[in-house]
Amino acid sequence: AGREFGKTQATLFSGHQVTCKIWIFDLVDCCSKDGWLDKLHIDLCREEDKKLGRAKKDYLAHYVGEYCSEKILGVCTEYKNTYCVFDSKMARIVQEEGRLKQLNPNALGDAEHTTCPGLSVGELQRLDMGRINFLAPVYPYPHGSSMKEAGIVGDVSLNSPNPDKTMEEIKRRVQQRAAS
Repeated sequence: AGREFGKTQATLFSGHQVTCKIWIFDLVDCCSKDGWLDKLHIDLCREEDKKLGRAKKDYLAHYVGEYCSEKILGVCTEYKNTYCVFDSKMARIVQEEGRLKQLNPNALGDAEHTTCPGLSVGELQRLDMGRINFLAPVYPYPHGSSMKEAGIVGDVSLNSPNPDKTMEEIKRRVQQRAAS
């Protein structure tokens, strides 16, 4: 796959950084890490927080961390949670189960300095796709639980109910995407 790209800096499976604020004295939590859609007063949240909530519900968001974004007299008055949001579950899974587990656990940065870069062709070639759980990955990564809903089986049309053939088809599609 590397020869087709030559010396270009082509990448795949990139995401974009999204932050949400947590105000200490605020009664409405628009940045909850879990149960987001069950929270009351959702209509009071900013539109970008609602979009992030939908991305979490659709298993497209990777939580990077939390940091103090504003202090008054040395006391933190505002925190931010930072996420990488991906365009597809496959992109999120390749980043988490591939890049973060196999190549570099800090590849997306930290809470204050988050980057959500795509993987280079070289990085993709170094991944052991057989170690990536596309069917029921851990969500939220890394401390969640294995969830079928967070996997891509329901999102792709495969002609075989055989799990081994399913994994082969997923690997083929990832390699095909890397080559195009």
